[in-house]
Amino acid sequence: MRTGRFPYSLGREISINNSVFIVSSAVYNHGSVAYEEGAKMFPEERILQAERCQMKLLVGNAFENVEKIGTKSVKVELRKKETSKPSTFLNKRKLVQSKVTSKSQKLFKEASWSCFDLNMPLEESEECTSSNDCEGESEVENHESWLHEFCDQIDVKVVFKPFDFESLVEQVIKIIDMNFQRVFGCELVLEIDYDAMSQILAATWLSEKKNAMENWIERVLGRGFVEAKKKYQIEDKLVIKLVKCESNFVEEQDLGLFLPARILLS
Repeated sequence: MRTGRFPYSLGREISINNSVFIVSSAVYNHGSVAYEEGAKMFPEERILQAERCQMKLLVGNAFENVEKIGTKSVKVELRKKETSKPSTFLNKRKLVQSKVTSKSQKLFKEASWSCFDLNMPLEESEECTSSNDCEGESEVENHESWLHEFCDQIDVKVVFKPFDFESLVEQVIKIIDMNFQRVFGCELVLEIDYDAMSQILAATWLSEKKNAMENWIERVLGRGFVEAKKKYQIEDKLVIKLVKCESNFVEEQDLGLFLPARILLS
């Protein structure tokens, strides 16, 4: 930016005059997070981990020892304590926001000097490489100093807020509640597994069709409710559960939506 020229791998330089650079990062302005999500029941990284699975309805005891949200008739199991594999889509963003532990400092130290560090002068990089005595903290400080200087020269900043899955889950519960009570009345309770709800939210998020989620609930899930009412004799203290099947195999997929076209009965 100072010279108006940009060197690339072949050792040549190209002019960057009259050019616009667009960069993206999870941090801006002296390392502050661009948008603080806070604690979310359905964070974006969890939605990205959702798998396309077959779903089924069954009758059983209520989910125990777990928190739930929802209405009187429809409740959703809160996030499971066991952690899933990290999403590859968000690894870089989480790296920027996470604190550097002693172990990661060591890994960062070893990795950063295995190649040329563009954030430091050549002489300083070579000196640190040969002596191998640069501390992790100084590396982070040098990086932050470079980042602050770079951010100060940015002309326009645009903050993209994350998708509000919390509002979406409220909409989904409301529509499911309406269809469930239409079949079973207000005496029974439907409990939705966390993974099943995550799949519904992910499919809704990815769908380009308007009202696709509402139509799926009415046509597919509603039909499942009708079939379940005919099949099950539901005793007191039992609830109906919507859960994902153990197998990831989906018998038939609903058109335009990454959800099963039929809900199985257990």
